[in-house]
Amino acid sequence: MKKIRVAIVDDNAVIRSSVRRVLSGHHQIELVGEATNGAEALLLVEKNRLDVLVLDMEMPVMNGVDVLITLQKKGMPVKVVVLSVYNDDLFVQSILEHGAVDYVTKEEGPRRILSAILKAGMSALAAKQIENGRSLVSE
Repeated sequence: MKKIRVAIVDDNAVIRSSVRRVLSGHHQIELVGEATNGAEALLLVEKNRLDVLVLDMEMPVMNGVDVLITLQKKGMPVKVVVLSVYNDDLFVQSILEHGAVDYVTKEEGPRRILSAILKAGMSALAAKQIENGRSLVSE
């Protein structure tokens, strides 16, 4: 089975390390890279054919909302799981409307984070498989 290609974007090194620990050793996940701000996140997506981007909202240089908007405008197919401290329903709804596939608060714990990443990753891999099937049929 193909591995889910994941990158972590958070300006907090402790959070990145915690998420890395959750993902490390999971047989379905390949950690491709890490970034500390939104501009670096966009470079990771452009260069690495990611399946899932784990994205913080409050970061220097470019925040998470701007990353989501840019990904949508460019039509980049990466699935975004937002990992944030905010727990406001209107904020979460706005983030999902901007293209995130899931929203996890940093307090929810490792199982919830892993579950969200796996779900998003399986969706990304299924979409790629369908797209590959379409290209084979159209040739």
